[in-house]
Amino acid sequence: MLSNLKSTVLLTLFATSFALPTTDPETHPLFARAGIPDKVTCPGKGFTKSTIIATLKAAHTKHPKYPEPFVNKSCKEDYGKTVDCFTVPGNAVLLGYPLTDPVWTGGEPGKYRVIFNTKTGRSGKHEYVGVMYYSGGTLKKC
Repeated sequence: MLSNLKSTVLLTLFATSFALPTTDPETHPLFARAGIPDKVTCPGKGFTKSTIIATLKAAHTKHPKYPEPFVNKSCKEDYGKTVDCFTVPGNAVLLGYPLTDPVWTGGEPGKYRVIFNTKTGRSGKHEYVGVMYYSGGTLKKC
């Protein structure tokens, strides 16, 4: 009886050790999306998490203009100094894609952009960084 109990406990421990989830974003792309807030509010517009996720998926398409390179040093503080818009790793390759609802498929891109890190060398991995909007020719963070 005791040996059956030991066997059952050992088998249970052994089985659960293989069922533990991994947090590696390279094998589980949903982990990379965990940083997307439920809602992003910009002046004049709000975007849901599902719209942002759909936009990140659409950014894989081969549109002639988008996604476009995003220069992180394009934000201006109130007194005119140019600063980084987002805190990202130094090797980040940032791109921007039109953020509209429904998801942009061409035509006028509007003033909102979802910014993502392409993780150089990692095909198909778009990691959410943030949302920007154009205001008077200047990019601002939502």
